[in-house]
Amino acid sequence: MMSSHDILKQFIGAVGQAFQQMDDLAHNSPNPSWSILMDVDNIPDEGLQWFGQFVGTIVDPNLTYNQQRQQIKQRAGWQRGTPAAIVAAVRPLLTGTQTVALVERDTSAYHFSISTYGDETADSNRVQIAIQNNKPAGLQFTYTIIGGSPSTAKTYQNLWIDYSTYQLVYANLTTYNDVYNTP
Repeated sequence: MMSSHDILKQFIGAVGQAFQQMDDLAHNSPNPSWSILMDVDNIPDEGLQWFGQFVGTIVDPNLTYNQQRQQIKQRAGWQRGTPAAIVAAVRPLLTGTQTVALVERDTSAYHFSISTYGDETADSNRVQIAIQNNKPAGLQFTYTIIGGSPSTAKTYQNLWIDYSTYQLVYANLTTYNDVYNTP
């Protein structure tokens, strides 16, 4: 039977194990202790996900190590929750023009809609995970895949993406037929 001292020692050892790899990296470096772990350009590859925490970045393990370093340098975590950050998280998962449309407060103050094109979306599950990981807590969203590509889809959503104001629509498409025939 283990004594309470042995149980506590085992527990502390288990908690400390989570930090052991980084401690080993820090002390096996010719640089002053821990400084190698605080420099995104010098940290060993296996420490990148750990380092990402300091700038609020969830490092994507599917990226190359150089791409992971770039992801950390962009400090996307500092912008987390903004519409631009949500769109920026989705774009790398798309092909082609990487078109993403986000509409804030569409059905309520706590809801937004986001759309991508089917021809540009290889993995909709990864897109939804990226949205979930970058949206503010408590906000709800609807994710829609628009059939086709930006040049072939015929939806009002497509019109909204291509023209930022009604004035631009009116200046470029003077009749309903022009609007209808615009891809």
